Amino acid sequence: MFFVLHTALPDDINAQEAIGNVVFYFFSHAAGTELSEFEKWKVIAFKSSRLTARQIATKLNRSRTVFNNFLKDPGKYGRQRHTGSPSSVSLREKRMITRRACSKKQTSTEIKRELNLQCSARTVRRVLQKEKKVRYGKLMSRPPLTKVHKRLRVEFAKKCITMGKEVG
Repeated sequence: MFFVLHTALPDDINAQEAIGNVVFYFFSHAAGTELSEFEKWKVIAFKSSRLTARQIATKLNRSRTVFNNFLKDPGKYGRQRHTGSPSSVSLREKRMITRRACSKKQTSTEIKRELNLQCSARTVRRVLQKEKKVRYGKLMSRPPLTKVHKRLRVEFAKKCITMGKEVG
């Protein structure tokens, strides 16, 4: 928001609002922006002059929700809330998990056991999944041997055994 503060009233007051002999120029806000310190004082001033919520919203060119949230608890307005439970894995442990996963081919259970972590193997997998350096790769499965393959392998083995007796 951009505003200009005058101590004397200018001649044209079309895009402005006067409180006493102080003039505020208002410009539109992007959605979701917080109130500036100056706007907070204006809300308090408008509220103390007994304006309704709709009138304050019109004068500030803001939604009613923004200043209602401010008026509910001015001390907590604009402070980030830390929700959720704290992480069971510290940043240091996350680095250790990543380092171990990059250096050795281990399962999440083996990593958990070797590092003596106080979290689940699923948490280890979640840490690795969020890490950009580590990619999960499943080993390629081998197809089962068919009867033809088994017969050919046995013939090859017999052939190698008989060749070994002739050489020796």
